[in-house]
Amino acid sequence: MSIKLKTFLKKYAVFIMVVLLITAIITITILVTNYNAKYNYYEIVETKYDKPEDSFSNVFATTNNGYPTTGESVESLQSAEPSYRQLEYMGLDDELEYFALFNFGMSTFSRDHTSTGKEDPSSFNPPKIEILKWFETLVAADVNVAVLNVKSDDGFCLWPTKTTTHSIEYSSYRGGKEDLIQSFKSAAEDNSMKVGLYYSLYDKNASTYGTDDYNDFVVAQLSEITDRDVYKGTDGLSYIFIDDTYGPNVSDSFEYDYERYIEVLRTGQQMKLAISFRNYKADVDVLGYDIDALSENIWSVVDKDNPDHNNSSRDDLANATELAYIAPQLIVNLRSKDYYDPYDKPKSLDLLKQLYFKSVGYNTSFMLVLYPNDSGDLASDDVQRLEELGEAIKRSKSASVSPTKMRVLLSDHSPEIPDMISLTTETDSNFLFPDTVSILEFEFTLKTQFGRIDIRENLTNKAPLVEAYEIWVYNDGWKLVADRGNIGNRSIVMLKNAPKTFKVRLVIKQSRGVPDLRTVIFYEKK
Repeated sequence: MSIKLKTFLKKYAVFIMVVLLITAIITITILVTNYNAKYNYYEIVETKYDKPEDSFSNVFATTNNGYPTTGESVESLQSAEPSYRQLEYMGLDDELEYFALFNFGMSTFSRDHTSTGKEDPSSFNPPKIEILKWFETLVAADVNVAVLNVKSDDGFCLWPTKTTTHSIEYSSYRGGKEDLIQSFKSAAEDNSMKVGLYYSLYDKNASTYGTDDYNDFVVAQLSEITDRDVYKGTDGLSYIFIDDTYGPNVSDSFEYDYERYIEVLRTGQQMKLAISFRNYKADVDVLGYDIDALSENIWSVVDKDNPDHNNSSRDDLANATELAYIAPQLIVNLRSKDYYDPYDKPKSLDLLKQLYFKSVGYNTSFMLVLYPNDSGDLASDDVQRLEELGEAIKRSKSASVSPTKMRVLLSDHSPEIPDMISLTTETDSNFLFPDTVSILEFEFTLKTQFGRIDIRENLTNKAPLVEAYEIWVYNDGWKLVADRGNIGNRSIVMLKNAPKTFKVRLVIKQSRGVPDLRTVIFYEKK
């Protein structure tokens, strides 16, 4: 080092250190800001609580943001009602928006993205399949519906089937005497959990794949799944996801016989079975596979011919020829890879919380894909992450607070609504707004800082209607804490630093008709 450089560094050492320190602080601040923005699921109100109270006059009952509340176009929007199968899928009486899919099969042992379909069935030979432990983890994770992948694209079946020898019946596990569908369903029932199945149409092992005979093969397998008494139990199956991806080099003339599949799936005790395909539109539609699929408005009423759950506002649907109600679902891997890899790690807790609250809290079900290891158990770091996520979900709704009064805001002296406090609990209740009113006010005994508010529309024989709403709290004046879009099956408002209050107003800003709410539930911040 030259004498001049040494002299310079000695003379300006303090200045250089200050510059480096400031740079480091700025860099850390940017990183923290970006991290918080990336993984944020709390409400961000750009107006910083400074909206004037006359904002309450610009509501559904008066201006409805300039959109009509009656007429042919509104009636068309109101006609797209969910079926009873979709209501069951969404949880008419329960919370059923959180699914866990177990992807456990031949690829678990080949440790590759997919198996070839040519493997010897005897290579499926875990020392034990810890199904009871799986469900212990699901309960801790607060999962609502357990889903088992019963056949991947390698064609290996996890139930004893008469259609192929490429099945668990011909494996080394328990001498071929295991039926994973039966064991899985039994464990689910023991834990009061709904059951779903995943089934791949692409089959690398089936010699008839790509021919008309293959549709007969699929119907025979689906008939086995739905008709066997051991699978029916007390409640049957509630959901099936059929991966309808085509295999490579298949003839353009070959088509899956969707209508026939649906017909056989909905026979007998399975009439309420909700069906989802990856590409074909049925009861449930795959919204996407990562966080980029989510948006501030996720709609269920969509153009039947071209459903787009992120772009189905009233304006977007103006030229649609036929509307349909299709429930959206986000499917995400717990790990980065879509097969078991001992060197792979689960997603961060912050990312999983964002995925959960930005899907379930925005009218969308959430399916997390799990990959048990070749010992038949979930990896310990997967179990830990699932338990952490479950704890975060449970904590957010651990302290519900019921209001002592509830009233519609006709004036500052509106009477409270008798017998309507049940709206603020998870019961079979609903509140239909009067034609001229679109504000509900809730009053509480004690000042409370709310951390979560759940709102659900009444969708029994009705389409979702609410397109925009706000939540205000009273604390030395009315302060806006949430400015949201549609509600649908469930809208979860997560509040990070809302002021303590003893009054809350729910303001319907825009709706496709007179709003009808099923529940509004308040949770204290924990």
